[in-house]
Amino acid sequence: MNAAAGESSVRSCDAARQPAEVLTDADRRALRAWRSHCRVRRGTLPSGVRPVRTRLIRAVGEGSLPDAGRVFVKVMGFPRWEDKIRYLFRRLPARHEADLLRYLRRHSIPCPEVLAVWTERALVLPRFSGLVTRGLCSDGRELSPADSIPLIRQLIAARVHHPDLHGDNFLGLADGRVAVLDVQSARILRFGFARRHRVAMTAKWLMHLRSPRGAAADLLEQEGVLSAAERRAAERLSEVLYRRQWCRRIERCFKESSDYAVSRGCDHVLYRRRAVGSDAGEWLSGGRELRDLWIGDRVREQWDGEPPVCVALREDRFRVGGRYRLQVLAPLSSELREALRLACARYREVRAGGAFPGTAGIHRDRLQSAAIDSDR
Repeated sequence: MNAAAGESSVRSCDAARQPAEVLTDADRRALRAWRSHCRVRRGTLPSGVRPVRTRLIRAVGEGSLPDAGRVFVKVMGFPRWEDKIRYLFRRLPARHEADLLRYLRRHSIPCPEVLAVWTERALVLPRFSGLVTRGLCSDGRELSPADSIPLIRQLIAARVHHPDLHGDNFLGLADGRVAVLDVQSARILRFGFARRHRVAMTAKWLMHLRSPRGAAADLLEQEGVLSAAERRAAERLSEVLYRRQWCRRIERCFKESSDYAVSRGCDHVLYRRRAVGSDAGEWLSGGRELRDLWIGDRVREQWDGEPPVCVALREDRFRVGGRYRLQVLAPLSSELREALRLACARYREVRAGGAFPGTAGIHRDRLQSAAIDSDR
């Protein structure tokens, strides 16, 4: 989420509203101290900044400057090689987002004000990225789909394609307008919006809605954002994106992420939960069925809200027979094993295009509450 106005849980105004270009000396000294911290301890928030959201690749916090008042700080430290390579020939996230925010303000689209941008590379590789923005004055109301549509129309008119629109990226302001927050993944379309851009952006917005998407899609058509054919295409695409996003959350148990660590050796790969110690629980040996239990444990955690029971999975490349070893917190009963196997089968059915078991709205609420912003 954007450091700009951060989480929707912060809903208040600042008394001091001076522009960024006239920050006081006290504010500039505080910003220099924060930047020094970020250079040394990359990816961590400075002292005095309250964490709002932390992930493996970024951290967002709320702080206060002596005269400018409440601000939000977003820092990235690029801990994984895939992140370093991704930004090898691209602008670093803070610079890109700051330019987008200034562009939006020039087009009279409500968004946070940029106060400071920090970027640094070492031998071409990205080293750290930081963005400080001023907190917005919110009225605290919960936005409906009808409240968000005018802002979507503004973004399209300004040629800003935002591929990750959802409720947490919108904030109702005290003056009645709606502001956009996180624009790190947005980009300016040089030649304007084509049909595929409108469908893709609105489909992602529809995917995250807790309310019925049919009514929101009708509003998009009635307000002239989409044509009838585009509305139907956006509804179909939102279903595909929802299924894909949910499956990706399950597959994070095999990737380096905020919840999981991956270590690779010459003859093995070890997947481990970060929140559990390496000496917790016992190890089981077996075949591919242990891999299914590992997946099923993640499904039960994400889908049903059950506490995890599997700690780590080790895959040996050259071992014949018992290729997998699974670390569990406690011995698995036959009933629990069967529940994990059924959960894995449920995931595979959904991944293949099957219907979600139970009420789809429940899963959409879980997806929304988990803040699907591709943070890992």
